Amino acid sequence: MAKKKKRTARNLMNTQTGERVAVDAVKMTQPEARAGSVSVRRPSPGISVASTLSPARLAGVLRNVTEGNASDYFILAEEMEERDLHYSSVLRTRKLTVAGIPPAVEAASDDEHDVMLADAVRDLVEQPQIPELLFDLLDGLGKGVGVCEILWDTAEVWKPRDYEWVDPRFLKPDRETQRQFRLLTDEQPVDGIPLTPGKYVMHYPRLKSGLPLRNAWHAWSR
Repeated sequence: MAKKKKRTARNLMNTQTGERVAVDAVKMTQPEARAGSVSVRRPSPGISVASTLSPARLAGVLRNVTEGNASDYFILAEEMEERDLHYSSVLRTRKLTVAGIPPAVEAASDDEHDVMLADAVRDLVEQPQIPELLFDLLDGLGKGVGVCEILWDTAEVWKPRDYEWVDPRFLKPDRETQRQFRLLTDEQPVDGIPLTPGKYVMHYPRLKSGLPLRNAWHAWSR
């Protein structure tokens, strides 16, 4: 009997558009948002925003955010956590508190299918990587968005193998709404490409109404 050929693609729902799209099983197992020394996504920003900060410079950084240019904004947010010990301590306390809360999953009803789904979700959130995933997603408290990339195990039943924090410097808000984020690549270093459906976990802190990048704590000073 011929051996059944393994599927190399799967249709997933794009939560941003509501459309079903085909994704490559092999690519879903590999990182696509990592930094590289010869990539547009450099490990280090190469500049310091805080070191040259002035009232005019700060105004320019915040103005650029409203126009969709958030690179300096993300660099400044990171430097604030590194330089202001009190601010860093407050953020870290809140991150650790939330990440330490045990996940609770309840079935929507006593229906056998609902119970099965709840068991499957419970199995996912009880994995040892989840506390670190939550901590990394809470990076959005100081930046307006927290993103982690899912590295899938597609050998049998698809399930997350690991999660990697994505440096927000590698993301660009879309021009139309500034509510969706795109990944900067060597081929598209200005506007980026859409995030692969099913490949990322996003966290947008609801600290105030408005655009995601205006939700960061330090954005309140605007």
